Amino acid sequence: MCSSDLTQTSALVYCGYTGSVNTATSESFNGSTWASSTNYPFAEEGVWSNAGASSSSGVTAGDYNRNATYSFNGTTWSSAGNRANAYGWGQGAGTASAAIGCGGTTSGAAGGATANTEVYNGTSWSAGNSLGTARFGPAGGANSSTQVLVTGGGNATTTYLTTTEISGSNAIQTFTQA
Repeated sequence: MCSSDLTQTSALVYCGYTGSVNTATSESFNGSTWASSTNYPFAEEGVWSNAGASSSSGVTAGDYNRNATYSFNGTTWSSAGNRANAYGWGQGAGTASAAIGCGGTTSGAAGGATANTEVYNGTSWSAGNSLGTARFGPAGGANSSTQVLVTGGGNATTTYLTTTEISGSNAIQTFTQA
């Protein structure tokens, strides 16, 4: 799983798994061509990505064994503070000054699935409203820094989920596939 922050004319893809090792590689897209970019600080595969363009990435969070977070200014990665908990394979949204992340795993395995939500104010992370269902590896996205939509993923027993939730500063909303 690699992470990406993108718009139609600007994108940043970073980290991932090559089939044998984690990678820290970053590449940017300017609307017509791809180019190498400054590598992510650590070689990881379960990195949260938060919406943003390659010239101003949102805050990204490390894999399940690291609680550090980073932002990208178009040239370099810089520290964006530590989350309260270390977990990866979650979903996030936002900018370098306001972001939200939720779900993921604390152990790199299904048994560590979490419903945690954390909110970033540009300086520090704090607890947000938890998801209704603990999940890791969900798909999702958002168009704000206060809410993130997560869908699918797995739960603590590796069952694939068919629910979609909106996590944010308001109450969690859950939708079930018909």
